[in-house]
Amino acid sequence: MTASEINVQKLDAPRNLPDAIARDALFARGLDDPSVQLVLLQAPAGHGKTTTLLQFKERAERDGARTAWLTFDNADNDTRRFSVHLQAVIDRVAPVDVREADTAQHDALIPRRASDWLIDRLMQSREPIALFFDEFQQLQQPDLLGFCQEWFERLPMHVRVYIGTRAEPAIHLSRMIVSRRAVVLRTEDLRFTRDEVSRYFDAQLGTEVTRDEVDSIFRLTEGWPVAVQLYGLSLSSADVRRTLHLPPPQTQELARYLSSRVLMLQEPGIRDFLLKTSILKRLCGPLCQAVTGRSDAVHILLDLERSGLFLRRLGIDGVWFRYHGLFSDFLIAEFGRTSAAAKADAHRCAAAWNLKHGYYEDAVYHWLECGDVGAAADALAVFGKELVANGSLITLEYWSDRLPFDEIAKRADLSIAVAYAYVFLRRFDKLPPLLALFDTLIGSGSVEATTSPDIVLSMAAVAADDTARAFALIDRVPVDALQPGGFSAFELGAASNLLAYREITLGRFAEVDHHIHVARRCNVMGKAAFSHGYTVGVAGASALLQGSLDEAITIFQRGLATHYAELGESFSLAALVSCYVWGLYESGQYASALALFDQHRSIISGSALPDFFAVAFLSAARMRSSSGDRSQAEALLDVAADIAERNRWSRLQALIGWERVRTAIADDDLAQAQALADTIAPTLLPSGWVPFSEELECEVLGRLRLLAHAGPVTAAREALDAEKLRSHNRPFRTMKLQLLDAVLLDRRGDRRGAQRLLQGVIRAAELGGFISVFANEGRTIAKLLQDMYSAMLLHPQTGDLPVSTEFISAVLACCRIGITGNAPPVTAEPQHEPLSEREIDVLALLGSGVKNKGMAQHLFVSENTIKFHLKNIFAKLHVTSRSEAIITARRLGIIE
Repeated sequence: MTASEINVQKLDAPRNLPDAIARDALFARGLDDPSVQLVLLQAPAGHGKTTTLLQFKERAERDGARTAWLTFDNADNDTRRFSVHLQAVIDRVAPVDVREADTAQHDALIPRRASDWLIDRLMQSREPIALFFDEFQQLQQPDLLGFCQEWFERLPMHVRVYIGTRAEPAIHLSRMIVSRRAVVLRTEDLRFTRDEVSRYFDAQLGTEVTRDEVDSIFRLTEGWPVAVQLYGLSLSSADVRRTLHLPPPQTQELARYLSSRVLMLQEPGIRDFLLKTSILKRLCGPLCQAVTGRSDAVHILLDLERSGLFLRRLGIDGVWFRYHGLFSDFLIAEFGRTSAAAKADAHRCAAAWNLKHGYYEDAVYHWLECGDVGAAADALAVFGKELVANGSLITLEYWSDRLPFDEIAKRADLSIAVAYAYVFLRRFDKLPPLLALFDTLIGSGSVEATTSPDIVLSMAAVAADDTARAFALIDRVPVDALQPGGFSAFELGAASNLLAYREITLGRFAEVDHHIHVARRCNVMGKAAFSHGYTVGVAGASALLQGSLDEAITIFQRGLATHYAELGESFSLAALVSCYVWGLYESGQYASALALFDQHRSIISGSALPDFFAVAFLSAARMRSSSGDRSQAEALLDVAADIAERNRWSRLQALIGWERVRTAIADDDLAQAQALADTIAPTLLPSGWVPFSEELECEVLGRLRLLAHAGPVTAAREALDAEKLRSHNRPFRTMKLQLLDAVLLDRRGDRRGAQRLLQGVIRAAELGGFISVFANEGRTIAKLLQDMYSAMLLHPQTGDLPVSTEFISAVLACCRIGITGNAPPVTAEPQHEPLSEREIDVLALLGSGVKNKGMAQHLFVSENTIKFHLKNIFAKLHVTSRSEAIITARRLGIIE
C-alpha cells in the first residue's frame, strides 16, 4: 500500500452540523446494549444517515472509544482500492505493532482466512473501537461483500461497526440480528418525530414557525429529515408557506419543489456558484475558483456551510467539502437544463485543475463529462500504468471502457496498460483489437518507454495457453540487459516470471532461481504488488517440482502472509493461492487446502492463468473425492471443464479428461478408463515440454497409467523407461513414474521388486514432505503400502528400517486409502489426555490464527499463561508445533 493510493478525504468524517437534532431514541438502541456489535442504518437518501452516524461517533469518542471513518464510493469495488482504504481505517484504530508483525510471519504456518489479519489487528487494542462506514450501498462486488460478512460475524467483543446505506447490503446479517449482536435502523426509525421537528425549528435562528406550521410540516414530510431541512431553508418564501395546507405530495416531488425554492432564494451570484460547483464530487476553494472564476470561493464555501445549505466539510483540516447527494443531484439536473454549454465548460475547468494537481481519476471523469475523450485518454495514460502495477485492474477497465478504441490505440502506453488489465481479468472478448494492433508492432518500441508490446503479447499468449508463442515472444526481450524503473520494472518483473515458468516447463530448474531473483527485485522497484503473487506462485511450484514440498509451502506461507497484511484479495493472489492449494494437497493437509480453495474459488475461477487454475481445481477435486464426496469432485471437474472450454484452453480440457481416466483406473474400471481415453484429443506439446500443471496430470502420465495397469507389459516397460530417462531431472515426476513402475512390477508378480521401488519413493516423499502422491494410483499402491506397514509392525526388530512407519501411517490415514479384503486396518490416532475447557478455548483461538498477545487479551490472562497452556496442549496432543496442534485438533474434532 502506498500513500498515493489513498484518498484521505474518504477517511475523514464530515463535520457534524451545529444545529443537528440529537437522536436520543436511536442512541438507546445503538449504544446502550453492550452485546450489540453492528448497527446498520438503512434508508433512502435524505434520511439523515450520515448525520446520525456522526452523532454515534461523537458519543463513542466521549465514551473512550477509538474511532475511524470510511466513506465508500463506486471505485471501492476494485479489490485493491477496497483493500488499501480498509487497511488505512484499521491503521487509525490499531497501529501496526512491529514485533507482532514479525511474529505473524513465523506463525503463518497454515492458510488463514482473509479476515484473520484484520481480526488480529483489532485484537491488539485493549481500548473499545468503533468503525464507521458510510455509503455502504456502493459496494456491489460479491467477494468484497462476502469478506465483510465474514469479519463482521467475527468481530471481537470490544469492536462495534456502524454502517450507513441506502439499500440493504447483501451480507446476510440474520444470525447477528437473531443473536442480538446487530441492530437495524430503517426508514421509519430514522424519520423525525413530531417533537424532533419542533426542536429543529426552535433551533433555527431568524425563522418564526407556529405550532400549526410545525404540525403541517410534520404531516407533509412524514418526518423525512431532508425535507424538514429544506422547509427550514425556504420558509422565508410566502409561496412555500402557502403550500403548508395542501395535501402531501410525493416525497421526490416535494424535495424538487423545496430545492428549487431554496435555490431561488439565493442571490444570483450564489445561485451561479451552486450550479457550477454542483458537478464536483468534492469541493475546495481553489478548485471552485477554477470552475467559477470567483476569487472569494473559500469564503462562499464557509458561508454555505454556516447557513446549512447541504454542504459538509470533510476532515479535520477543513479544506474539502461535499454537497448532500440529493441536493447535488437537483443542482446538476438544473444546471444541465438551464445551460448545457456552461455545464460542459465547468467540467472542462474542473478537469484541467485536477490534472494539474495530480488528481488524475477526477480529471478523467470531468474530461469524459465534457466530451473531450482525447484529454481523458491522456489523463488515463498517466495513471493507468500505476493501476496495473498495484492490481487495480477493474478501475482501469472501468475507465478504458468509456473511451473509444481509437483513442486508446493512439497511445502505446495506454493500450499496453489496458491490454494487461484485459489479460489478467480474462476479458478475452475485448482483447482482439489490441492484439491485432500489437501484432503490427512486434519487435518495435522500447520497454523502458512502454511502447513495446512484446511482453504484454507474451502474457496474452500465456493466458490463451499458447506457450510456444509466449516463449518465442519473451525471447525477444533482453530482460537482463534492461534497466528496470517505473512501469518497466513491473513489465520486466512479469517477463522474469514468464522466463521462470519457461525454465520449469523445459525442466531447467537451475535457471529458475535467477529469474525469480530478478522478478522480486523488479517487483520492489516497480511497487508491483500485482506481480508479487505470480512470483511467489512460480517460486513455490519450482521448489515442489524439485522434490522440496516443505520449502514450497514455506514460500507460499510467507507470500500469503504478505498479501493478507494488505488484505490482499487481489488478482495476483489467484496464482499464489492456486499453487498453495496444490502444495497443501500434496502434503496431505486437506482441510486447510479445501478451506483456502473455497475462500478464493471465485478469484481462481475468474483470473488465474491456465496452469495455476488447473492445479487448484484438480487438487480440490481429488481432495473432495478422497473424503468420499464424489459428487462434489465431479462437479468441480465439470466446472473446470466448462471454464477451460469458454477460454479455449484445449490442453486443460484434455488434462481434465485424463483426470477422469485416472479416477476410473483407481476405481478398477479399466474399460471405462480406456473408453474415456479414446475420446480425448492429443495434446500437442513439443518433446520435453512439461507445463507444471502437467506434473499433476497429463496425457503422458495417463497413457503410462493405462499401460501399467492393463497394457502389454513389454510396451509398458519400454514407455516407462523412456519417460524416466526424459524426466531424470524432475524429482516430483520421477516419484510418480516410480509408483507406476511399482504397479507394473506387481502386476507381473514381482512383489519384492515393487516393494523395493515403493521404499525408494517413500524415502524421497518423506524427505520432501509429500503425502498425496501415493493416493493417485488406486488399490495396487494402497495394498503394497498396507502390506509393508503390517510387516513392519509385525517385525519391528529387524535393524534399521528402510522407511518410516510413522510416515506410512500418515500416508494411509491422511489420504484415507480404502483397502478391501483382510488387510490389517490403519492404526488409530494415539489417545490424548483430555484438554481442559481453557485449553480448548486457546486451541480455538489458535485455529483462528490469533497470536499469543491477542489470545491473552481475549481471555484476560497474561501472555505467559497462554504460553503455559500451549505447552500443555502440545504435550497432550503429542505435537511439537502450532501448526501440528491445529491440524491434529481439527482431525480429532476438538475444533472446527
